[in-house]
Amino acid sequence: TPDGSDRILSLQDEDDLTGTAGRTDNTLNAEIGNTNANEGTTATVTPGLTNIQVLNIDWTGNTNTLDLRYSDSVDTININKITQDANAITVQNITTPADNIKIQNVYDNTSTQTFSYVRGVLGGSDDTLNLTENNVLTQSQIFTVGGGAKEGFENVDMTVSGGVDIQGALSVNDMENLTISGDGNLDILNQVWTSNEYEAFTPVIANPGSIGQRTIDLSNFTGTSNIDISANLGRQVDPGNSGAPFYGVTTGGSGDDTFYTNVGVAALASDTAHNVIDGGAGDNTLVSYGGGVAGTRNDAQNVADINNIQHLELRDQTGAIGTVDMDAFDA
Repeated sequence: TPDGSDRILSLQDEDDLTGTAGRTDNTLNAEIGNTNANEGTTATVTPGLTNIQVLNIDWTGNTNTLDLRYSDSVDTININKITQDANAITVQNITTPADNIKIQNVYDNTSTQTFSYVRGVLGGSDDTLNLTENNVLTQSQIFTVGGGAKEGFENVDMTVSGGVDIQGALSVNDMENLTISGDGNLDILNQVWTSNEYEAFTPVIANPGSIGQRTIDLSNFTGTSNIDISANLGRQVDPGNSGAPFYGVTTGGSGDDTFYTNVGVAALASDTAHNVIDGGAGDNTLVSYGGGVAGTRNDAQNVADINNIQHLELRDQTGAIGTVDMDAFDA
C-alpha cells in the first residue's frame, strides 16, 4: 500500500502489484510461507512487481525461492527473518542492480541465502553492495550472476551488529574490496574442532570471477572478529593494468581481531609491493595453516609488512613447513 502499513501474508505467482507513480520508495511487505497443495503452488513464487523499490520479506515456510524476473525497480531487499522451515532461501533473476541487502534474525548454522542477478545487470567496473547483517548464524551467503558471468559487486560494504557468524561461505562474484563496519561479534570462518583442540580450517571468503582480492578493511569495526583472510593474501595480477602484480592489504579494527589463512603472506624480490596486515588496536592474532611469511629485509629483497599483531600461531604445519621471516613483523 502507499503508506507501507499493510502486509501481504502470502505472495503468489498471480500477484501483479504496481507502486504509486512518481515515488521511488514504494514498499512491499510480504510473508513467504508454505506451499499450498490444494492450489498446486510450487516452492518458487514469481510475482509481477512494477515500480516497487523496497522488499521487506519474512520467510516463514517451505516456499524457498522468490523469482524477480517480472520486477523492474527493486533496489532494496530486506530479509527480516528466516525461520527453520525456510532453511535455504533464494532470490533469483534479479533484473535490477539491487545493491541494498539486509539479512537479519537468522539462527540456523545449516541455512543458506542466495541472491542471483540476471547477466548484464552488474556489468560495471565499480559496483558496490551495501550488505547489512544483524543477528545472523548461517552456513553460507552467496551473491552470484546467472550464466556463470564474470561480473558482480567489486566492492562490498558490510555493516554488522548483534552478532554475525558465517560458517561456510561468504561468496560474492567479482569482489575485490570488502569493508566491514559496526560492532559485536563477527565470525567469517570455517573451523572444525578436533580431539587435540587444533582446528581444521578451510577458506570461507570467495570472489568468483574476480581478478583477486585487494582489501579486507575492518578499520571502522569496533567489535571482536575471527575472519578468514586467505583470499586477500598471495600475489595477484591485474589484467586491466598490463598484468601488473598487486598484493592484498588487510586492516583490523579497534577490537581484538584474529586473522586466519591457509595461504602464505607473500612478497617477491622482483616486486616492490607485498602483502600488508595491520591488526589495528586491540590484542590481535595471525593464525596460519601451512603457510609461511615471506621475505628477507635487505637491500635486494622485498618483505611482507605485518603490524600490530601480538600473537602468531602456526597450525597444521605438516610436510613442507612454512617459513616465517620475523623481519616482516613490526615487533
